[in-house]
Amino acid sequence: MDNFTEIKMENTTDFDVLIINKGKLEGLEWNDPNYIAKIFKLNLCTIFTMNKDNFLLNVGKILETDKYYDTNTTVMNEIIGEEPYYMYELLYVDLTKHPKYHTDTNDLATLVNTNSEKIYTNAIVLKTYLPPLSDSMKFESVSCEDLQRVLYHRGYTKVVLYRNYEYVQENISNLEEFAETFFEGEFYKKTELAFLSHNINIWYVPSIEEKEKTVCGNLINEPVEKCIWFTMNTNTIRGNITLTEVKKIIFLSTKLDSYNPNIDWTDMKLDKLGRLIIKNKYRILDEKYNEYK
Repeated sequence: MDNFTEIKMENTTDFDVLIINKGKLEGLEWNDPNYIAKIFKLNLCTIFTMNKDNFLLNVGKILETDKYYDTNTTVMNEIIGEEPYYMYELLYVDLTKHPKYHTDTNDLATLVNTNSEKIYTNAIVLKTYLPPLSDSMKFESVSCEDLQRVLYHRGYTKVVLYRNYEYVQENISNLEEFAETFFEGEFYKKTELAFLSHNINIWYVPSIEEKEKTVCGNLINEPVEKCIWFTMNTNTIRGNITLTEVKKIIFLSTKLDSYNPNIDWTDMKLDKLGRLIIKNKYRILDEKYNEYK
């Protein structure tokens, strides 16, 4: 546990973490619409209460690090999901190079993990609250419902639509199929750009109405009749974008000369506890929005 020799946290009271116990996902079809709900009926997750004083000790016990003393491995820490003002992390022991310990698998933790690495130990899910306009980073109690929601929004990502002079937020699975229906078979344009650490993709059909020229702020220099806003976490994995974010981005696009984040936001700075301050895309957007609103 070399990367967890010391933990600094704001928490002064108990909080719950989620343990994903080793186990297999058998007899489930990934294309079943109720796939995720059925996973959580297998009771592979349990709640465990921790506090600042016993956190490291309990992490070691839950992950059974003593069993792997001969591997010289560390506890891995992967971000598995982000929501406005919340971050979800997964802790597990990396045993990929130690086949003698591959007798048990943790199929749910492997599914949750974002780096395609197979997991053979118990795993822990942490939830961190990152309030806007603040450097605070505080653990909050996490539940099975939180993890279920994170998984759901990987398959059904949040996108924002504009049609009939109105913006709405929806959850979409197959975006290409949805676009064919949404645009009614009409040819649509595509644009992708970076905006204050956000990846922005807009698919749209131009409009002949001049009043729709500001539909996408200054991001598109022509009137827009219909459009789909979405975001990509990687070249192949779609992320989630909310209506609140889109409205702030549209507003700021009319105020900013440059859409690049400020240098001081991307610098590695420490808080008063000596922790690296997390400046994610939500915080950067809120700080700039608060400056101009």
